[in-house]
Amino acid sequence: MSSLKDIAAITGTSVRTVSRALNDNGYVKAALKIEILKVAKDLDYRINLMAQSLRTKKSFLIELVCPIGADYARNMPKVEAFEEKMREEGYRVSLFLLRDIENSLSKDMDVILCQNPSGIALFHFSKIDLMVKKLNDCNLPYITLGHTEKKIDKVGMDRKKGIQSALKHFQDKGRKRIAYLGNEKPKHYYGKVRLNAYLSYMKKAKLKPLILNIPTTKDNFNIARTIGKKVSLKTLPDGVLAYSDSAALGFMQGLQSRGVKFPEDISIIGFNASQAGEVSNPPLSTIAHPNEAIGTISAEILLAKIKGQKEPKAGWSRELPPVLLLREST
Repeated sequence: MSSLKDIAAITGTSVRTVSRALNDNGYVKAALKIEILKVAKDLDYRINLMAQSLRTKKSFLIELVCPIGADYARNMPKVEAFEEKMREEGYRVSLFLLRDIENSLSKDMDVILCQNPSGIALFHFSKIDLMVKKLNDCNLPYITLGHTEKKIDKVGMDRKKGIQSALKHFQDKGRKRIAYLGNEKPKHYYGKVRLNAYLSYMKKAKLKPLILNIPTTKDNFNIARTIGKKVSLKTLPDGVLAYSDSAALGFMQGLQSRGVKFPEDISIIGFNASQAGEVSNPPLSTIAHPNEAIGTISAEILLAKIKGQKEPKAGWSRELPPVLLLREST
């Protein structure tokens, strides 16, 4: 395996100069830098992060903490964008899965801290506030990828703006009887945000709110389909904003079994940009998370924390605008 000394010997310069060129840290003449990089490539030189950590007394490890059972398909674009940005800055991202949050969180936190990471990235899970308190006590930088109701540093989507953009689209298309397909008395934080955003918009637009009530459960597809089969066609709304893609698809299927056409008779928009919505008939319009942006900005914030940059006046957290994916259902 080639070393800095090998590159220095071939280029006729010092090990320190080679190190500055490879790490893009400090001044090196442009021509010499090009030569050093070429020789390093020819020798298939790779930076040894472990040796670099020992030499600089700085860790280049980032732990990405994720609970078992998370929505991997939806979160993967965030992870990819986060990892890519961290890799550009010379850090390695390691995945740590929380398998038993209720009974093993304290032990897991000790294991994570023993890895001596430079920073921690988190996906939301129950008791996340306990881990954040531990990280703050240890003065270890962290960021949460995705929104959470907890008062912690996070980068997520502005759900209220997502609801507003969907409702505005309905209005722009001339829809006036716009219903919300979701829980009319939500206990969950996200359900409250979506319902309140819908009611607020309808009030400002001077439109009468219409709630098609379904409980917020994992089986909302079948429940919504049943509602679609039973709802009165005489008072059918001409636009529906659903709590989730699953609910939207179930409702759409129930109405289609009765001869209702989308979007001719009624338009519908889901939430969360599921893969099922891409291939439904018709393809489902939906409110999508800006996943790549969430991953990249989360990495930038964590890097700023690691470098000891001053916290902005508005805090570290960010709410990014959503993406309204318009397809044939509207």
